[in-house]
Amino acid sequence: MKDFFTGNKIKILLHLLAWSIILGIPLYFFKRWDVGQDFIWVYYIGNIINGIIFYTNYLILVPKFFFGSRNYRYYLSVIFLLTFLYFISDRSNELIFRYIPGRNNTEEIIKPELERKELPIPKPDDHHGRPPFREMHLFNYMFTSLFLVFFSVGMRVLERHSQTEKLQKELEKEKLNSELAFLKNQISPHFFFNTLNNIYSLISINAEDSQKSVLRLSKL
Repeated sequence: MKDFFTGNKIKILLHLLAWSIILGIPLYFFKRWDVGQDFIWVYYIGNIINGIIFYTNYLILVPKFFFGSRNYRYYLSVIFLLTFLYFISDRSNELIFRYIPGRNNTEEIIKPELERKELPIPKPDDHHGRPPFREMHLFNYMFTSLFLVFFSVGMRVLERHSQTEKLQKELEKEKLNSELAFLKNQISPHFFFNTLNNIYSLISINAEDSQKSVLRLSKL
């Protein structure tokens, strides 16, 4: 989590931009088409739960458990997280749509419309009726949550692979610099020693040239 907030700022800006689109743009369509308030509540609560699933898995579960030696802790944590958030999501839908426990919600939702048209209300086992709301919600929740889990795991794996390659390149670069520095440390004493020997031999031959050589050596 610390790496996420102290890393590349572009990554954070992209996340903020994505959430601005998810939470902001639908408001325009809701107002334009006069969508009911119940649907708006369901939309935003669902996206908040999706955000909790994604970032909990992306920032905490994958780095702490998935990359560890005991992967079973990760799978148990994911199962617990998805189960816990499903009950919260289901309960929120009950409060929004005012569920009656044990009753088919298809009948409850479409009953007012059919009564106005004086048409027979389809029975729960009617194949031409709408699918039960709770079962549809469970299917949609499982599909979305599993997609977010796999997507966040994939992002983390790719990021870790990229960081590993970057670290390996840095280590290779440091190793090369160390080898070059070691060679320079070997060459410099030999060069200095040979130069002094040459100047020493030059003193007996040409004192003036030997003085110039000492001066050049001092500048070097």
